[in-house]
Amino acid sequence: MLWLIYITYLLLREMVEEPQRRGVFAAVFGIVGFVDVPIVFMSIRWWRTLHPAVAGGEGFNMEATMLPALFLSLAAFTTLFFYMLLLRIGLGDSQRRLAELRERARWMQEGEIGMGGLEYVALAYGIIWLGLFAYLFRLSLRAESLRRELELLKEMLQTDPMAPEGQDETVVPAGWDRPQAGPQPGSRL
Repeated sequence: MLWLIYITYLLLREMVEEPQRRGVFAAVFGIVGFVDVPIVFMSIRWWRTLHPAVAGGEGFNMEATMLPALFLSLAAFTTLFFYMLLLRIGLGDSQRRLAELRERARWMQEGEIGMGGLEYVALAYGIIWLGLFAYLFRLSLRAESLRRELELLKEMLQTDPMAPEGQDETVVPAGWDRPQAGPQPGSRL
């Protein structure tokens, strides 16, 4: 009976797809199935049949010639258990990697590109440099506009619109000296 409960537990673990529900169902079934363990152990005392009572109140009731077979089978099944445990751990890792690859493939099919941390940093730096170049371009345009406006103002200050025809006098506002070659210290132009 205990063997059938164990097989049912393994089937239940494989039949439910959702991991959360699978864990809950298997845990509940495992707890309920464990109730059968003491029943199986005590059944040889409760229902006297041909099954021998090996472990009793007076010790281990077994022939000495059977002990090597017991320890050999114990060692064999322990080795088998650890081998199957290692296989199961490898299978779990493979399932996890397969789920990650499926998720990545789904992203690629939907057009989503999964980026890691380094890609985000490179994208951020690219955006920053693009913004910096756009700002420098705008500054150069503004500087050119200011240069043109300055030239226009210089031309306007060079000629006096009130001077008679034929007389081209240069108007210099009070406090300004005539321009000399090169920039002057403390001048804004």
